[in-house]
Amino acid sequence: MRYFIIFIISIFLFNCGDESDKREDAIQKETRSINKNPIYELVVSENGTNNFGCQILQDGKMIINQQIIPAIQGNKGFSTKEKAQTAGQFTLLKIKNGIFPPTVSPHELDSLGVLH
Repeated sequence: MRYFIIFIISIFLFNCGDESDKREDAIQKETRSINKNPIYELVVSENGTNNFGCQILQDGKMIINQQIIPAIQGNKGFSTKEKAQTAGQFTLLKIKNGIFPPTVSPHELDSLGVLH
């Protein structure tokens, strides 16, 4: 009889623990759903005379640091702040559409008018 009572009490205690676990799971799911819409920020930086690059931040953390023109030969940045911003916005658009890494081709950059 004593073992039966211990058995019933242990089942009761384990079931109470399950409710706590369910609440914790619900909190984690809610937290994940809140983080589904990250906040992005585009920062254009000057790296010398007529040499611009950009950085993309996700929730305040840098995820892209593009200080040179991607997809072309050489190590030079964009010639104007506007060109760096245009390329950065295009990259950001790709990220927001689920494309990661957001690679760009020379053709895309030429179409954006940021190579000349």
